[in-house]
Amino acid sequence: MMDYTVLPGAAVEDIARLRRRIDASGLPAKTTDLNLLIGTWNIKAFGRIHPAFDENPGSPKRNLRALAALVEVIRRLDVVAIQEVKRDTSGLRLLLEWLGPDWGAIVTDVTVGPQGNAERLAFVFDRRRAQPSGLAGEIVLPPTAEGAPQTQFARTPYAVGFRAGGERFTLVTAHILYAVPQERTPEILALAGHVAREMRDRAEAAIEEEDNLIVLGDFNTEQRHGDPNFEAFVSTGLWVPPHLDGLRTAAGSKPKFYDQIAWFRPASI
Repeated sequence: MMDYTVLPGAAVEDIARLRRRIDASGLPAKTTDLNLLIGTWNIKAFGRIHPAFDENPGSPKRNLRALAALVEVIRRLDVVAIQEVKRDTSGLRLLLEWLGPDWGAIVTDVTVGPQGNAERLAFVFDRRRAQPSGLAGEIVLPPTAEGAPQTQFARTPYAVGFRAGGERFTLVTAHILYAVPQERTPEILALAGHVAREMRDRAEAAIEEEDNLIVLGDFNTEQRHGDPNFEAFVSTGLWVPPHLDGLRTAAGSKPKFYDQIAWFRPASI
């Protein structure tokens, strides 16, 4: 577990600033039997961590000071979907070590091929608040009605079931192909269509074990309403809460809204 008493001054100042910003953001505190806090975060090229607090050698780009900031954010949540975990998982394992023994992770294998970018998808979760239900699997598109194989995702989305208290839910995390915007649309439509069919099938079969399904991840949508890729994302009934509309999800001078969280409301199934 991260020992705050031995952090250097610069890391302590980072954490103090983070705490003030998180507290001002309105993020609620974890409250037993009242809430469950779920997040998604593309931690760019999350691989090896440089084993020092005060150096930035260029490769790897993150040092222990950066890791301390990651821990401070993630510990405020219950389940976090992380995209861009790299082949080397030593950084993820150190993150879990600093979070402490109450935290666990579920990680996919590496996606091979140039478009896969040697990436994994991961879920990190506070075991005191949420536990895996046993359901886990990659999303593979079925053949067309004519029996022809479909083009699969460049980075295969991953679905994991969780339970928290008396509730069960499935989280589907994805990292949509990064290319020119119009080349992203087919993957977004394919995923949105797949989860819509899955929810309808569950409803028709009266399967209630994990009938809550949330889709989240990096969808590479440039903006929200009015963006063709965002409209593709919500075209099959996925719903993004209005209070997420104004939240930027990437650093930089130009606003980006890549990361999304959405689910189906009963009326849309």
